[in-house]
Amino acid sequence: IGPGDTPELLGSEIKAPKTPPTQQNAAGVGGSIQMATKNFGAAVGYTPYGFLVSNITARLRWPPSNGPFTFSFSREAIKDSQLSYSGLRDPASISSSYAGNIWGGVMANSFELQFGKSMGNSGFYLSGGGEYITGKHVETNHRIDGDVGAYWRVWAVPEEGHLTVGVNLFGMHYAHNLTHFTYGQGGYFSPQAYMLANLPFTWEGQYERKWHYRIAGAFGIQGFQEDSSPYYPLDPVLEAKSNYLTYAAQTVVGGNYNLSGEASYHIGSSWYVGGFTNLNNTLNYNNQTAGFFVRFLFRPQHSSEQGPSGLFPYKGLRPFMVP
Repeated sequence: IGPGDTPELLGSEIKAPKTPPTQQNAAGVGGSIQMATKNFGAAVGYTPYGFLVSNITARLRWPPSNGPFTFSFSREAIKDSQLSYSGLRDPASISSSYAGNIWGGVMANSFELQFGKSMGNSGFYLSGGGEYITGKHVETNHRIDGDVGAYWRVWAVPEEGHLTVGVNLFGMHYAHNLTHFTYGQGGYFSPQAYMLANLPFTWEGQYERKWHYRIAGAFGIQGFQEDSSPYYPLDPVLEAKSNYLTYAAQTVVGGNYNLSGEASYHIGSSWYVGGFTNLNNTLNYNNQTAGFFVRFLFRPQHSSEQGPSGLFPYKGLRPFMVP
């Protein structure tokens, strides 16, 4: 049964639609404006213009007196799927005179409090937060989560790099399972219980001053449990027509990996070029990301062993100083 399809009932049997729904695509241009200092960071933007569902995004980071506490607020799109990110049209509602019902475009309105302490070559952190999650004709959801961990610099090679290893434990809970893709579902990973225990590592290095790179990863074990979920959580009529179909509950335990890399080359006094990649199965699917960048800084940069490296994070708020 495809997204939004109303199955035809034959007694207790369900007859699948005769033809699969037409493939839908999404493309657009989005952006954000950021401002960051040592004790404050803020951003405002929008999801790509051209999506079926458009939304305003925002981020706020505030570490009073530069820590150890950090308060974070955000309104961000959930990018697990095309449905959750851009929205889809319900194939069952499309007709010659109507383009079809739109649903999806899910936004997570989040708050997090983190306590972190760095002691030179080691440190630890503890955080907790919550989310209020909404979307166009998507059931409202809530999430709570917590994270705790520690790290140690265990090896350093002068003029080459250093290795940091750690331990991490993360857990989260969603009020509703909206993982699926029928009309009213959200298309994003939302288990009722999720636990992750892993061992992260990071190698940060440089080669002949102009090349800087970072290789990071984590290996561990994850488990999650999902409740059963109705096909049409917001539409009692469709639920009745479908004979109150539900997606089955499930419990999954397995290995976890998360690998990423980024490299930057200083090609001129104000220019950097480079690329990044990420591979992980941290949710209930495998994810691969790759990209490149060209960066221009108004103030000329002078390469050294300590930096600047040009390795800006490609997610979240950018650092106040050139890293």
